[in-house]
Amino acid sequence: MTISGTVRLEWSVDQAGYELVHVTPPHDPAHPSGGGEWTSLLGFREPYDVIRGKGGSPRLYRPLEEHPGLYRRFAEQCESVEGLIEFANEFGLPIYRFNNGYAVAEAKTEEVFRNRAFFMQIARALDNGDTDAAAHIFNHAPQAAMTCQLVKNSDGRFDSVIIPTSLAGAFLVQAMSEIRGESKFRRCKNCPTWFPYGSGTGHTSRREFCSDRCRVAWGRRHRSAP
Repeated sequence: MTISGTVRLEWSVDQAGYELVHVTPPHDPAHPSGGGEWTSLLGFREPYDVIRGKGGSPRLYRPLEEHPGLYRRFAEQCESVEGLIEFANEFGLPIYRFNNGYAVAEAKTEEVFRNRAFFMQIARALDNGDTDAAAHIFNHAPQAAMTCQLVKNSDGRFDSVIIPTSLAGAFLVQAMSEIRGESKFRRCKNCPTWFPYGSGTGHTSRREFCSDRCRVAWGRRHRSAP
């Protein structure tokens, strides 16, 4: 099964940045479930918080190719609203909120944190060497964030190709690759980046930094320390 490469996910980042917005839906007794939000029996929709883009021009990138260990960083960094906004400013929203079937350029914080907890559980299980537990957690993903297509290869046969439909879907692909033993990730000694190492990555198991820039920066900082 092809994991990535045949079909590429492009994800967008609002270059103006993201902010926390508290949403209080209006009471609508005529249409108590209008807007697709959960409603009480009295027709009042519950208030909620969202992380919303500020309306800047989008910047596109390919997370599966450019940031292969990004799900690890998401799990580690997005423990708070501040961490989530910082993450979104660099990589975009992990998921979008849907309203009446249409994607809205914002994400409910509670849903993002629920996704973050899911990936953190996988990471902890893998760090403990328990791939069975990691696979069990993976099989209970909080949302369907991937789809599949048949793509004809150079031999004229069809490959089944997993296609992420969101950044959280790309995280699932990355986590699946690590659970299957196809990838190993390590946190850079100098920055929050998680990078792959081992066979086929160009990085040996002794590598401690994601880039030469981080290696040099770390060395300079520690040489100048008293």
